[in-house]
Amino acid sequence: MKLLELEIKNIRGIKSINITPQRENVVVFGPNGTGKSAIVDSIDFLLTGKISEEEKRKYEEAKTLRAKYRKLLSQVKKQIRFLRSSLRGKEAV
Repeated sequence: MKLLELEIKNIRGIKSINITPQRENVVVFGPNGTGKSAIVDSIDFLLTGKISEEEKRKYEEAKTLRAKYRKLLSQVKKQIRFLRSSLRGKEAV
C-alpha cells in the first residue's frame, strides 16, 4: 500500500496539516510537543480503525476534567447569585 497524501485536521494539537510523500520513506522530526506522535497515530488509525489505549485514557481523563470543571463552575455561579442577592438584601434562591 502506498500513501499518496495525508490530510489531518483537529487531531490533538494539529489544527491542519497536509503531507504528500515524495519518495518511499518519510521522516517526521521536530521538537517535543510538535505533533510527531499525532501524525503516526493518525496513520495507525487510518490503517487499523483503532485508537490506542493511551489515547482512550487521555480522552477519558479530559472528559473527567471537563465534568469537574462544569461542576465547579456551577458552584461558583451559585455562590455569585447568593452574594448578589445578599447584597440586595434578598434571600438567596
